[in-house]
Amino acid sequence: MLKIINNTGSVVVAYNDKFNIALAINETKIVPDEFLINFNEMCFKYFSLKNSEIESGWEKGISRYYYLYNKKINIPTITKINVNDVNEIILEKNETNINVILIKTMCVKNILCKTNSKIIENQRVNFLDSHIRKKLLLMMTPKLIILILCSVILALTVIISEGTLGTKILIALISLLLFLWWLYSIMIFVRIKHYNNENAKNKPTRNKSSMK
Repeated sequence: MLKIINNTGSVVVAYNDKFNIALAINETKIVPDEFLINFNEMCFKYFSLKNSEIESGWEKGISRYYYLYNKKINIPTITKINVNDVNEIILEKNETNINVILIKTMCVKNILCKTNSKIIENQRVNFLDSHIRKKLLLMMTPKLIILILCSVILALTVIISEGTLGTKILIALISLLLFLWWLYSIMIFVRIKHYNNENAKNKPTRNKSSMK
């Protein structure tokens, strides 16, 4: 028997090769052992997602308010886990924002699975669109190159320039911020690179049993 708790804030579908069920927001369902025998793998995905969302409104910064406008393109995924020795699964939303174009963000939406307040090990995230992984990596590459080049150039400027100490400190700080932004972007790049593409044979089919 497996208990599944949906804390993602959205409707979620849980399935394997034998069954599929929909979990409403904050709903808990029990999967009988008969649906888990010889099927140790379970998959989770959002029931539906808007193709895009607009984030807008006034935000408070360090010293002033500013108006935020951002178009977020949602990218759905499937999370796969092994449920051996797992009696309870808590589903939480997990989003990775990829800023690659001005006022536009690509948001990879996947589901994080936990048990006993700990993340279940060896979770695999697959893209539903077979082309999106390559597309995201290609879109991120120019940004990574530009960030590291700008950071290095500014760092060299601090070394070889004859400006004032205050100017050098300011340039050094900008260089450091760009380098930290590059490190964060590299982390996102590696994460996306480790995601796979979903095979059609792993998607739920109509002949599966549907639990209520």
